[in-house]
Amino acid sequence: MVRMKSSLIWFLGGAVVVLAYVIGVQAAALFKRWPLSRNADQYHAQAVEQTASILRQMGTIEICDTLPNFPFEDIDGKVRLLSEVVTDKTLITYLERGCDACLVELERLKQAANGQADYEHILLITSANPVHMQKLRAEYGLGCVILYDEERRFGSMLKISGFPFNLVVNRQRVIEAIYANVLLPDDYERFFESIQTVTPRLERGAQSSQTGHRGAGLSERM
Repeated sequence: MVRMKSSLIWFLGGAVVVLAYVIGVQAAALFKRWPLSRNADQYHAQAVEQTASILRQMGTIEICDTLPNFPFEDIDGKVRLLSEVVTDKTLITYLERGCDACLVELERLKQAANGQADYEHILLITSANPVHMQKLRAEYGLGCVILYDEERRFGSMLKISGFPFNLVVNRQRVIEAIYANVLLPDDYERFFESIQTVTPRLERGAQSSQTGHRGAGLSERM
């Protein structure tokens, strides 16, 4: 009788573990699709309100502020100043390890970027272990600079608490836009289309296709 009770307990315990795993997988898949399954205009409107609320709580930065010329090491160990890695228009994304939304954003970046010409205008900053980020760089084929924010010194100075956290800055590090939320594919498309470069985006996309670096197809909403 004791043995039967013990077996029943083990069976029920195993069933609970399996059920939790299935629910977790389904929840993660739902989270990944959620922004795309809603009306884009509604999502953007809510994102604007969310960003405004988060910025009020932070109380550290706003549009037209200038980011400090902070020193970092990139994930390969090279010391870089922020001024050395920004362009005329750069999308800075602050990521955190263990953040599912951050992985969603990396996947969308991978799909939207048309090769190295686009990645030159992307900058990732993270306090995640550089070795871990090197693996993600390979997994997602990221061609952008990735800076290591050791002990979250930069993130703590700005009081960033939600991830991913996105900023658009110019070469003088002046903030032109802030998105304290997950970017949609059309957000990336609009950003890349806004970049003023010598080579038009369509031509850059064709060049990237020839070298095998073009991202996957973009959302039909674009």
